Amino acid sequence: MSDTFLSTLWSSLPSSALVIDEKNLIYSVNPRAESFFNSSEKLLRGEPIWDKLFLDTRLEEALVRVRKSESALFISGVDLGTGDRIFGKHNVKISTLVERTGYLLIMFDSLDVSDIMGGSFQKS
Repeated sequence: MSDTFLSTLWSSLPSSALVIDEKNLIYSVNPRAESFFNSSEKLLRGEPIWDKLFLDTRLEEALVRVRKSESALFISGVDLGTGDRIFGKHNVKISTLVERTGYLLIMFDSLDVSDIMGGSFQKS
């Protein structure tokens, strides 16, 4: 696959998606995730995931479990937010990346109808 194809695929994902490295630092985010975080990939890259993404579940334990088992994990209906974004219900998927030891793909989708329809919940 060409880099252009992979770039198009990454940009076209219907979910917010990010890749974190083995140290849990943000490696890459897709455009939907940039919108969710209200920040560019350039500013997010290298930031600790714990400083940017907040879940009501034990994310650290989930990341360890996925890395250890090398299998995907689906978490349904968790509260997820950022420092600037009010928590909302989301489905979260976490998976390892082939040929990138320790790297994880995290994808999430809002379950809130107004968020799905293009609205956003930003703190004022």
